[in-house]
Amino acid sequence: MLSHKYFVASVLLFILLLVSISANYLLIESFGISGAAMATLIAIGTFNLLKYIYILFRFKMQPFSKHTGYIFICVLICIAFVFIIPQSLHPFVKAFLGCSFSVIVFSLMNIKFKTIDEVNKIFKRFKIIK
Repeated sequence: MLSHKYFVASVLLFILLLVSISANYLLIESFGISGAAMATLIAIGTFNLLKYIYILFRFKMQPFSKHTGYIFICVLICIAFVFIIPQSLHPFVKAFLGCSFSVIVFSLMNIKFKTIDEVNKIFKRFKIIK
């Protein structure tokens, strides 16, 4: 006999299918390829929100912590930096600058807030943090 969790996963996937088809039908006509992107965002966002609610109520678990917020803020800072880089630069230079900035921001954030345990182990091995 199958577990109840498989049934819930199937229901959530069916909801994902319905939302995806409906959103694509409504948005592609109006917005073209951008509508397809918006429909995908809506469908996957709905699916993930429903999974989050299921985990929260069924297992009484909170999958996010304050460290998730720190990481989200770093992602926003890095995206803002990439948009600030002048368009006149060569794409490889832009990619190098964006990647370098991201590594620096995430490293400093991890040193300050100790958000990612695996990275902390590497930093400790090289005596970057105590």
